[in-house]
Amino acid sequence: MNLVPYIETYGYLAMLVGGFLQGEIVLILGGFVAHRGYLQLPLVLLMGLAGCLTADLFYFSLGRFKGRSLLQKRTSWEPQVARVQKLLEKYDSLFIVGFRFLYGIRAISLIVLGTSKVKTGKFLFLNTLSASIYTALLGICGYVFGIAVAVLFGNIQRYETWVILAIALLATAFWLFHQRRKKG
Repeated sequence: MNLVPYIETYGYLAMLVGGFLQGEIVLILGGFVAHRGYLQLPLVLLMGLAGCLTADLFYFSLGRFKGRSLLQKRTSWEPQVARVQKLLEKYDSLFIVGFRFLYGIRAISLIVLGTSKVKTGKFLFLNTLSASIYTALLGICGYVFGIAVAVLFGNIQRYETWVILAIALLATAFWLFHQRRKKG
């Protein structure tokens, strides 16, 4: 099974979509395949960043225009909303830069930020800074992972499909586990 033609054809689109869907693993895989020479790392990072920023702006805008009614309907989110509001009040700009690194409140943070008094320009600037750090960190981690795999296994061309599939499978399992845990 050869994934290379699919990666070369759809890889950058996958980075854009993965960035939109908060696809940490997609960005790590993008860095890995960039190390293998199938994609260019700067374009992987740029497409991941574009997807991430688009999603962030969507959820921030959702918070601005429908956030209060949405949060009132989702009573199960109350503990996370309260935590985000408390962190935002206490740390303001630092929270905007760091929320995406806080597991368990990241998705709700953007909606709550949209409902807050944070100015849109301030959000856009700090969020772009944060998203840039985030996508670069993940993409470079994937690239370094590619280096580590090459050092450990030498010529990894015969293993690369299995490595990519294993990472994708682990990511899917983790995502399913997390989705199930959120519902239960």
